[in-house]
Amino acid sequence: MSERIPVLVRVRPATEAEQKDRNVVKCSQDRITVNDKTYPLPGYGPDVSSEKIYTEHLMTLVLQGISRGINVGILCVGQSKSGKSHSLASPSSAQQQGLVALTAESVFSHVEKQHHFVGVSYLNIYQEKFTDLLNPADQDIKVKSHPNFGQYFEELSEIHVKSKPDLMRLFDQGNKVRKILELEQSIPGTKSHVIFKITCEHKTKEQRLVRSQIFFFNVAGLNHSKDHDVSNSLTSLQSVVLESGAAKRQTGHVGSKLTQILKPLLDRSSYLGVIGHVSSSSQRRYHGNGQPTHEVQGD
Repeated sequence: MSERIPVLVRVRPATEAEQKDRNVVKCSQDRITVNDKTYPLPGYGPDVSSEKIYTEHLMTLVLQGISRGINVGILCVGQSKSGKSHSLASPSSAQQQGLVALTAESVFSHVEKQHHFVGVSYLNIYQEKFTDLLNPADQDIKVKSHPNFGQYFEELSEIHVKSKPDLMRLFDQGNKVRKILELEQSIPGTKSHVIFKITCEHKTKEQRLVRSQIFFFNVAGLNHSKDHDVSNSLTSLQSVVLESGAAKRQTGHVGSKLTQILKPLLDRSSYLGVIGHVSSSSQRRYHGNGQPTHEVQGD
């Protein structure tokens, strides 16, 4: 869409069941081709690391956001099991890092010689209800607006972290809590949105306070199931994205909880990177309930 909102596509590795399928997606650095139809978007194949994607498309947004006090969003979209969680989280291989870990490196490298504060929050949205993944009590979390700091979350915990390992420990802890919620409360992970937020504050040499927030969105996949909440949420998200590029922007659009959080990041004073996750297979395999019949790495 623009330098402020880079959009790219990432193709996940084929599963064992997909090995014999026809590959319908071809990628290059400036376009992606699906069934002989070409789109002017950067495409990255299964062999490309998250580090390469971060370095080429997202690192500049993050560093500018931290230094200038600009909010940044990284939006991972795609069907369930298309690799969204894999992009965000660090793989089991110690030689590779996910987008959260890479961003944490940028944050602490930038502020380490300055007086600073770094805090993290982790939020789950299921059926339009918020759950704090770092303190999963029954809070009444609300999205509000501050005249100086912009959007904030009332009753959502924000935990101070002093290093990248501290940050990643809380990210992993939140992921474990999410898995527990799926088991204990029958919350399907494939039907919930997840938002991890890093707040960064530091003082310049002139003692000016600079504050930015970095949001990571793992958006639920619609698949082919008739899920009312997910469908409404994604429809609302699409409306706001289209509205952001319109010559005349509408006002008063509230939409879903996801849209409330995302909308300020589509403003001209923010940055947003969008990563679409797809499979290269010509076949789609689903259970009758809309879930894939095979497992792949990540959501």
